[in-house]
Amino acid sequence: MVYFLDSSPLRRRMVWVACCLLMLLGCSGEPPRYSVTGHVKIDGNPVPQGVQVVFTPQGADHEPCVGVTNDQGLYVMYLKPGMKGIRDGTYSVSIALPSDEGTSNVIMPPALAGINIPAAYRTGSSTLTCDVPRSGTVFDIDITTK
Repeated sequence: MVYFLDSSPLRRRMVWVACCLLMLLGCSGEPPRYSVTGHVKIDGNPVPQGVQVVFTPQGADHEPCVGVTNDQGLYVMYLKPGMKGIRDGTYSVSIALPSDEGTSNVIMPPALAGINIPAAYRTGSSTLTCDVPRSGTVFDIDITTK
């Protein structure tokens, strides 16, 4: 320890920077996230903006992840708001509309008013699954109503 106190200012700076870098690398604590995107279509047509894609982890203790479609049916998954990407693993995948959240005062966008998601794709009854590898994935969902 005496050596550190007697060392040159440059050496002290280098040691300080190295310690800071080690703390930053060792303290992240957040598991890595991987990109998951895709398109949602109903009978071959892109769904309107605002349809929710829900990935619920199987056998894990973390919360479901949600992505919302844009006007071309494209969604991007988020672990939490502002945290793009999700953890690797197997997920149950379902489709939800804003009105599914159980609040009667939700104003449905006009483009979503006529959308009917079959039970086979809805939260609680969906049979869709997705394995998210450490490289991320594209998971397109083609809903058929006919």
